[in-house]
Amino acid sequence: MQPPAGGLFFIRVSVKFKYIAAVKFLAFYYILYNFVTLFAKVHKKLRFLLTETGFGDKFHNISLFYF
Repeated sequence: MQPPAGGLFFIRVSVKFKYIAAVKFLAFYYILYNFVTLFAKVHKKLRFLLTETGFGDKFHNISLFYF
């Protein structure tokens, strides 16, 4: 009985690549999530500063400040 050429090896490799893909996917979303939360924190502070100083009145029509 001849086993199929590279059968088991191919399955192992595909599972390994699935794990690598999953890790990359999770890492990408983790970085994206951190970037978004950082942006939100900075934006909150920026918005606070602009509204406190009255400087934001000049920019109240910019949609970014309504996030």
